[in-house]
Amino acid sequence: MAKKLHYFNVNGLAEAIRYILHYTKQEFEDIRHDLATWPDEEFKKALPFGQLPIYLEGDKVLNQSLAITKYVARDSDLIPADHWQQAVLDSTVYNIYDFVKSLVQYNQEKDETKKQAIKKVIVEETVDFYFSRFEKHLAENGGFFIGKLSWAEFVLVGVIEAFNLFVNIEIEKNYPSVKKLVEKITHLPGVKEYIASRGPYKAPQFRKKSKMAKKLHYFNLIAIAEPIRYILYYTKQDFEDIRHSFANWPDPEVKKILPFGQFPLYEEGDKTLNQSLAIAKYVARDSDLIPADPWQQAILDSTAFNIYDYWKCILNYLHEKDPAKKAALRKVIEEETIDFYFSRFEKHLKENGGFFIGKLSWVEFVLCALIEGSDVFLGLEVEKNYPFVKALVEKVKNLPGVKEYIASRVCDKINL
Repeated sequence: MAKKLHYFNVNGLAEAIRYILHYTKQEFEDIRHDLATWPDEEFKKALPFGQLPIYLEGDKVLNQSLAITKYVARDSDLIPADHWQQAVLDSTVYNIYDFVKSLVQYNQEKDETKKQAIKKVIVEETVDFYFSRFEKHLAENGGFFIGKLSWAEFVLVGVIEAFNLFVNIEIEKNYPSVKKLVEKITHLPGVKEYIASRGPYKAPQFRKKSKMAKKLHYFNLIAIAEPIRYILYYTKQDFEDIRHSFANWPDPEVKKILPFGQFPLYEEGDKTLNQSLAIAKYVARDSDLIPADPWQQAILDSTAFNIYDYWKCILNYLHEKDPAKKAALRKVIEEETIDFYFSRFEKHLKENGGFFIGKLSWVEFVLCALIEGSDVFLGLEVEKNYPFVKALVEKVKNLPGVKEYIASRVCDKINL
């Protein structure tokens, strides 16, 4: 698809753009980033001015929401031919964005007392200052800004929806022409269907800027980054758990800034590390999860690679698109692969007191987390016939730090 729109999974400044694209029946890729993990400094570097939204059309890039909105409306009747009407619409959207500044100020304020004071001014003064004027303009022009539907009406409705979500008010309720306009726009062909498929937005939780030196980037899934998260929580290390949207992956813009185009990625200050096993072993380095004995270290490395050989079989199944081939791969996994690997893991654990080297190490976290991932993706309980493996899963999941993390964890469900 030649057209791509990058923004957060919220209405905000991009919803008017989405509405117009759907209304004018333009095909585009709606790429949504996680506001909870923003700002992502690496991704920001790749943006023209470090901000979203951004619009791509082939090899052309455009930022600034109003510029994008007007551009995507260009080949429709939403842009008038008359220069004065064009200027009136430009003036109107700039007035709307002056109003938006109060929302930005409210969202960016971290002090709760000051935040509530800003909200009080918005509700008691700012809303009526602007909306009494928008109401008058609409009432004098048949419910539109220039007597007919234009791109500016989409901008106003998008801003109203964002305000209502972020500030938890219904700003249009006292302005009948404005309220009627909201109903018109949200029921337009294309827009109505998009809203129905989109569902209601939830008010986002803004991430507080963190000074943490350690950051882990991965998807909001239980997979190859979960052992790393477990170890970090178990060893009480402060880190920023940055979760990217799997639904929007692969994102070529993000992939370009990754060392090998893949997650997970671990950052520590200005240093970066990829490859999940390397990261898991590194974050365990200052704990008793790494043995001093070189032979034991080698045994653990060997075991981790064997676990990943098993995981590759799961990945082959997940990535297969052909239903018949996928069913055949699953049959092999259930009837052969699981027992091939888990009978060996079971024997190893049984011979070493329930661990791989007689005591807890970083590799038990790897096995436990990838069992969890297998159970989720396959809809099975792969450990059920292997008592030592099953006991290990329970041990790891109930370790201090890990237990609390699992209790608070909410991961995405995906259809593969």
